[in-house]
Amino acid sequence: MADFNTAFALREIDDNSAESYSGNGQINQKTTRRQYLNDSDELLVRQYVDSGDDEAFRQLYERYSDRIYGHAFKMTGDSHDAEEIRQEVFYAVFRKISGFRGESRFSTWLYRVTQNACYRNINSRNKHRQYETNSKSVDMLS
Repeated sequence: MADFNTAFALREIDDNSAESYSGNGQINQKTTRRQYLNDSDELLVRQYVDSGDDEAFRQLYERYSDRIYGHAFKMTGDSHDAEEIRQEVFYAVFRKISGFRGESRFSTWLYRVTQNACYRNINSRNKHRQYETNSKSVDMLS
């Protein structure tokens, strides 16, 4: 499986094709993006897991990136947090995609990963606020 950096190291050649590059700048393959447009999410997952097909992972990213950001923004109300959550979700997907068993749709699994990231963000923010409030209370008593 390719590393996280090369999964996104694509340079657009035209609207329908891309060349993928390894970390040392050499061209690995030329592929047509159009061939992935009608593939199911589950097929793209299998292509990525089985053969390290970076373009398959990129297609999943392109399909869901805006939805994840939108959902995270609705949950947090903060664009910076939503962007961090989107990055966290795709990093988690990159690391855990081989564990996707296909017992549900990929979108359902991705939604759960997104929800969990949102909850962690909200809980972390609440703990930070609680700590700040407690610190101010202690300062006022001093």
